[in-house]
Amino acid sequence: MSPGKKYVDMSTVDEACIIEIAAAIKSKGGVFLEAPMCGSKAPAINGQLIILTAGDASLKHDAQPCFDVMGKRTFFLGEVGAGARMKLVVN
Repeated sequence: MSPGKKYVDMSTVDEACIIEIAAAIKSKGGVFLEAPMCGSKAPAINGQLIILTAGDASLKHDAQPCFDVMGKRTFFLGEVGAGARMKLVVN
């Protein structure tokens, strides 16, 4: 990761893990957004996922066209870790 690179993490991990990943990316000068998604195979195929973003709001804006293809709704939840917490609530 080099300064200015953008990193969108759509994995399903716990809050502590995503905060650690974000810190590693930011320590190298990167920009970070977590974006776990809710939905199974059928919603994924049909572009009906729910995407729970948190982190860099500017990167969320840049990635929104991709999220629009994959999902029916995208939420921005604030600080890194909020996406992981919300996914636990939704699941």
